[in-house]
Amino acid sequence: GKVISTREPSLVGNGFFLVSGEVPRTTTYETGFIGHEAQVGNLYVDDHLVLDDRCLIVNVRGHGLVIVSGCSHAGIVNMVRHAVDLTGVTKVAAIIGGLHLASADQDKIRKTVQDITEYKPEILLLGHCTGWQAMNAFASALPKALFPSSVGVRLDIDSDNAVGI
Repeated sequence: GKVISTREPSLVGNGFFLVSGEVPRTTTYETGFIGHEAQVGNLYVDDHLVLDDRCLIVNVRGHGLVIVSGCSHAGIVNMVRHAVDLTGVTKVAAIIGGLHLASADQDKIRKTVQDITEYKPEILLLGHCTGWQAMNAFASALPKALFPSSVGVRLDIDSDNAVGI
């Protein structure tokens, strides 16, 4: 592979995939990963915003954006907003990855669920760092969208535009 070091969005995979670049922090409640540090030389310095956090964005014809995050240290709402801003596509088909809400308070979980629900994603494949409380909140708000996420899960979109897990 080729390492691309940039803060700007970039296309990869023959232009089929968009890497978000640095994600703007637009929400008041997604404050990063408190306690995270980065090594700079021989020192460890505060890096709670984790500015190098990225997501992968794919626009699936007929469905909308598929947004793949790692742990969403930038905040999943910030990531989704950024993906929509970058592409101009407002429909979110799927969010895949961890949301790093396992240690979040109820207010942050409520605001995150509320903001993501506005996008009406068809599929939520959320990783372990999302946490049980947030998973439960998403299950209540978007019961038809939330699916278990694990190694080997496959997302299929057939020729009739039916989505399946």
